[in-house]
Order: sequence, then C-alpha cells, then structure tokens
Amino acid sequence: MINQQTTTSKQSKPPTDFNDLFILQGIDAVRGQLEAVLVNKPIPDLPTPHQEAKAEPKEEGFDQKAADKIQPFSSEMLLERYALIVGETKVWDILQHIVMKKMAFKDLVGKKLAEEWLDNPNKKTISMVNVKSAQEKSSASSVGVAGVELMLTRYVLIYGTKDVWDNQTRGRFPAETLKLAWPNEYELWLKNSSRRKMVLQEQIVFDPTMRVDEDCINTFDGLPLTPIDPAECFTKCYGIYQLLRCMCENDHIFDWVLRALALPLQKTGTKLASAMLFHGEIQGAGKSLFFSDIHRQLYGKYSATLGQHQLESQYSDWKSGNLYSVFEEIFGSSGKYQNMGAVKHEVTGKTRRVEKKFVSGWEEANHSNCVFLSNEIQPLPIEPHDRRFLVCWPKKKLDEGILAHAKADMDAPNNEGIRAWYTFLLNLPMTWEEVIEDEDGKKTIIKHTFHANSEPPMTDAKRRIIEYGLPSWEVFYREWKANRLVNPYQACKSRQLFTAYQRWCSKAGEKNPLSETKFCELIGVRELKKLAWHSVGQGRKQATCFIIGKCPEGETEAKWLADEIKMFADSLGNPEDPASP
Repeated sequence: MINQQTTTSKQSKPPTDFNDLFILQGIDAVRGQLEAVLVNKPIPDLPTPHQEAKAEPKEEGFDQKAADKIQPFSSEMLLERYALIVGETKVWDILQHIVMKKMAFKDLVGKKLAEEWLDNPNKKTISMVNVKSAQEKSSASSVGVAGVELMLTRYVLIYGTKDVWDNQTRGRFPAETLKLAWPNEYELWLKNSSRRKMVLQEQIVFDPTMRVDEDCINTFDGLPLTPIDPAECFTKCYGIYQLLRCMCENDHIFDWVLRALALPLQKTGTKLASAMLFHGEIQGAGKSLFFSDIHRQLYGKYSATLGQHQLESQYSDWKSGNLYSVFEEIFGSSGKYQNMGAVKHEVTGKTRRVEKKFVSGWEEANHSNCVFLSNEIQPLPIEPHDRRFLVCWPKKKLDEGILAHAKADMDAPNNEGIRAWYTFLLNLPMTWEEVIEDEDGKKTIIKHTFHANSEPPMTDAKRRIIEYGLPSWEVFYREWKANRLVNPYQACKSRQLFTAYQRWCSKAGEKNPLSETKFCELIGVRELKKLAWHSVGQGRKQATCFIIGKCPEGETEAKWLADEIKMFADSLGNPEDPASP
C-alpha cells in the first residue's frame, strides 16, 4: 500500500510499514490508507431478509434479502472488533488481522471513542504470541532447528503436570516428547529454571471473548476469515443463503436459525442455550453440505465434525478450543437414552472435561455451539417440555439449481463466497418481524429479538419426535385427558384407571406396560391422588382415588365420589361392587 516512489536514494531500504509512511508523508497518508481498507466507501443500505432489494436487477428468480447497513464506529463495535496487545500500546484488529499503533487507531476511530475504549475494563486483550500465531502459519521445518534459546521462548512448562505448552503450534504436549525433537537441548532447557517459563494449569485458558488476565495463556487466536465489502456480500453468498432456506420449515424458523448462526460470530465466545437438530429420511437435502462443508469454514480449526465414536470415547481432546460442533448420526438405536446426559451437557454445560492421550486432563470453558444431523425419524429422544433443541425436517431433496449455486459460492476464488457468508452474518440484525394470519385473513405482526437464551420455537418436526418418544403411560394419560378413550376423564379409583391402562396397552401393542405402583405414582404427578372416603350403601369405605373435578355444592364428597366410581366402572364393562376396595 505504500508508494515506493517516495523513497529517496539516501534510504538504504524501501519503506515497509506505516511508521515509514508516517515519516515520509505524514499522518494524513497513514489515515488515508487505513480508511481505504476499513471504510473504503459509504456503506449503502442493505435490505433486510423481509424487504425487496433496491440494487441493480439480478438474474431471473433472484430474491434479494440482506442485513441492515453496517453501523459506523461505536463503543460496542470497538469492544467486539479490537483488542489491546498486552505489554504494548498497539491495537489488534480482529477482523482485518492488522496491528495498529495507538495514534493510528485514534485517528481512525476518533480520539473520544478511542480513549473510552482504552479506559474500558471490558476491552479485549491479546498477547503478541497470539498475534503472531494469527498472522503466520506455523512452519514445521523450524522444529528441532533452533537451540536452547528458542526452546526457552517457545515452550512453557505446566506446573503440577508432565506437560508443556508450545507457543508455536499452540498445543499441549507431554514434556517427554520434546526429547525426540530436541535430544541435545532438552536437558539444558529443563535445568534452566531461572529462564524457563512455567504457568499453573489454570492459567492456560480458552477465552474467545479475549478478556483473559495478562498472566494467562489464551489458546484462542481469532477466527480465520476476514470480511468483504458488506454492499456485495449478499449477492456473493446468495446460493448459500438459499441452501439454508430450503431446509427450514417457514420464514420464522429460517430467521431464528440465521440469528443462531450469526450471534456467536458477532459476539465471539457466545454460548447459546440451545442447539439445532436437522433430520429427515430424505438424503441429499443439503444438511451436511451446509453445516459441515460450508459453515464450518467460518470457524476453521475451532470447529469439528463428529460421530458416535468421538462422543463415546474416553478421550475428548476434540472438545478443547472448540466453538462449533457438527454431530452426525451419533447414536444407534440402543444408545439414544443412556447417552442423552452427555448430549445435554454439550449443549448447555458451562465447562467440560478434556481428556487427551498421554496428557493430564483439564477443565475448560464450554463455548461450543452444536448442530446435530441425522437421517433417522428419532435421532434423539426429546422431552415434552424441552428447551434445548430447535428441530427441522427438510422435506425434499435439494433443487439442482440451488445446489450448483451453493457449491459455486463455496468454491469461489479467494474464498470469497464463504467470506461473503461470514460478512452477511456479521451484519445481520438480531431483531425481525413475524407475520401471522388467522382464519379470517387478519394479519398480526410479532416482533422478535434473538439473544443467547432465546427459547427455540416449536415445530411440527419437534412435536413429532416428542410424540414418538413418549412412554406408554404418558400416551395413555394424554388420550384419557383428551376424552379420546371409552373411559371418561373423571374421578375414579386408582385401580380402575390401572385396569383401563392395561386394556389400552393390550390394544395398542405395548409389550412392557408398567406395574400398578409405578403407573399410579406417575399419574399422581399430573392429577391429585389421595386416600378418600366413598359411599357404599348406608356406609362408607376408603380407597386410593384420583380426584378430578369438584364435588357439586350441597352434595357430600363421599356420595359424589361413589357416583363417579360407578360411572367409570360402567365404562370398563365390569360394574364392580361399590363395596370393593
């Protein structure tokens, strides 16, 4: 970016950075070049996903939808986009992967905003080691070349373990493995306690929010992609956009899914309280193509596609440094229920245990957001009042035209299609409107705001999985309460209701009905169960009953309950002796 023609013959070498440009041409030249990269031109209005685009005409069938225009510099933007380099006065641009001096940063965003950001205790921080790791790929050829001096800089002993942290490869390894790479230097490095670096295990953290203490090692270096011009992003990722839209049940579900994908990118490190499950018997709907092949690229090394083996394995090093997990067909028919505890913890757990072969295990913050993919009818058992899963059922195979367009975006030169998708999600607003039309054609607009704890909306696919996994007593209870059985939904003896349940199980083909004790205890969670008096001729008797409804005024409970018991007995076709228990 620097004009080489300004270099005089007296210089021994050409200018190479912004410091040289400042000396040669002044601060205005530096500001001009930075603005050319970051704020190259005024940002035009972008249509929201529910508005028609006002851009130039597109190809036939093009449905232009995009996010609101990107905001100018603000306090919130600075907190998300920039990080102060620890021990320096320089600033790291997380999105553009640029190091700026403080004065250049102030000139770019304005002195007032810059000073507010510098004084804010919640600003992100990053070490120079992390900056270099983000800027340069590790060179395998350098391993074993340098001597003790390089080892002292590169490796950090983790106190209380037999492990080391490698600043170059950004990984944790057994100290013994260094003997193979550094056979001559290892002993000298180990004995050089005055200069050898050492940290506590708790000081090695995975903190995508980049607000870790200065004495800690942050294993997060930043996301790999840089955004493109927001004015062009929607056009360049339209195929990817349409691919996702085809897998969602309706516009409202699509809008919810978009925000669930966008928020963890806009606020790196956000842990959603929910996960997404896309399943269906139709193969070729695009599930793996979108969630694994395309969207995983936004996270790079901080993502993983996993199966049943990884979830059940005793080693879980795939969890370390993970922000996005795609689970494909993780359970066979026999393992769905006993492993649901592990699945739930992955979705909502605050921390998780990492076990790596030959390395001491450690606890790490859980910043991972999960997507589950399957071709089964019931890939996971979901509870009736579940708040963890959004469930979608793609109904048809992906259209060939949309598939070709999505693959073209995915394979675009310079990763432009994936970067466009990244840019689109970065600028997507977290609010949207849902239009609901009743039977009379009256439309109601509901405004939604997405946040980390937003509860997933109910879908037909989720309702189907819930019904599929209900236990026999629950299905019977629902049918009985809805008056869809020959036995009326009314007060009765517990034994009478159990008899009705047994007959229903026989007709429904339920092979393992519950015992009377278990059945009555479970129904007692939903309905009032008590030992009650009921009339028998001129006397009274006690029996365990389910009390449903209220006794009419002017009538004793014993008489009312006796009538209810007699009516239920008639529905069984076995009018029992009212005196029986």
